[in-house]
Amino acid sequence: MKLLILSSNNGGGHNSTAYAIKEYYEANGFEVVIRDSLSFLSENVSGIISKSHSLVYRYLPQFADNSVLHLENKTSLYDESHPLRQVIDLGKHHLRNYILEQQFNTVICTHVFGAMILSVAIPKEDRSIHTAFVETDYCNSIGAANNNMDYHFLPHESLKPELIRNGVPEQTLVISGIPVKKRIRHPMDQRAAKKLFGIPEDRYHIILMGGSMGCGPIPELLGLLSERLSDIAHISLICGTNTHLEKQMKDRFSGHNNIHIFGYTDMAILYASADLFVTKPGGISITEAAVLGLPMVLINAVAGWESCNLKFFVDHEAALSGDTEEELTACCELLLRNKDKRDLISSNLLKLSHPDSTEIIFRTLEASEGI
Repeated sequence: MKLLILSSNNGGGHNSTAYAIKEYYEANGFEVVIRDSLSFLSENVSGIISKSHSLVYRYLPQFADNSVLHLENKTSLYDESHPLRQVIDLGKHHLRNYILEQQFNTVICTHVFGAMILSVAIPKEDRSIHTAFVETDYCNSIGAANNNMDYHFLPHESLKPELIRNGVPEQTLVISGIPVKKRIRHPMDQRAAKKLFGIPEDRYHIILMGGSMGCGPIPELLGLLSERLSDIAHISLICGTNTHLEKQMKDRFSGHNNIHIFGYTDMAILYASADLFVTKPGGISITEAAVLGLPMVLINAVAGWESCNLKFFVDHEAALSGDTEEELTACCELLLRNKDKRDLISSNLLKLSHPDSTEIIFRTLEASEGI
């Protein structure tokens, strides 16, 4: 029994989803391989496309917004004449040969690039394997209606009508939520977690994070949060790969005992220690918070799909947001000083979450004789 997961290296969320699925499948006796879908073109091409994708979302957010607003505008990538389609098709023979030689039973895609290559590498009418696409944001991805997978696993019921209107068979749509690793879903005791991070029991703990690249108005926001909430909260800033931000913030806040600056840290323990999560709305990080019922304040730092994520959670009263650093700080203060509001947000997050997401995916494919 063998599973291939086609992920992508542009952003950490697709790989996080892939590893959560891998974890569950391996526990059920599968051999699992995760591959960057674009590596079937070449490592160089993979790097170029991934970096270009990230640059668009960091520096051209308006372009990203326009490209994801409506599914009707997202199908051109599957046209044979589209330049990206032509480039991605270069990997179809390598992928086909790899799948057949390695005798995979099932292929799951956690990024549209993988679904695009797979759809031409092994057309649906020729498949003896089962295929699936796992959505990693709270809106439908580019080309989601055109990838011809056996199953589309979606985070929420509200995504189904758009896909059905665009010709996706309803029986292929399964509401699973977005997969989250077991360590996140089963947190340690909050008091013990706070102790590990040096947070006093009588202080709230805020996580401030701008994704793996440290995007957004982090310095300004950290300054305001420290100024307004120093009497009740400690703040942990996660800088990820942004070593410049990490050094800058450590220098600026070196004398503040209630501020903790990290590059990377153990997020499972950090989540367990937290009372509030202030972050850009990446699909995976906000799903991890939802599974824990961890109240969120969302920063619209990158746009694109993340704007959809932000709107989804705010519309469901499962997060707060603001347009300025002042407004974001006010949201944080409201949640920490108003237990009823904080409890409402937490309750709504838990209602939206699917802690059994990986099991739903596994059982669905199992029932269809996909394993």
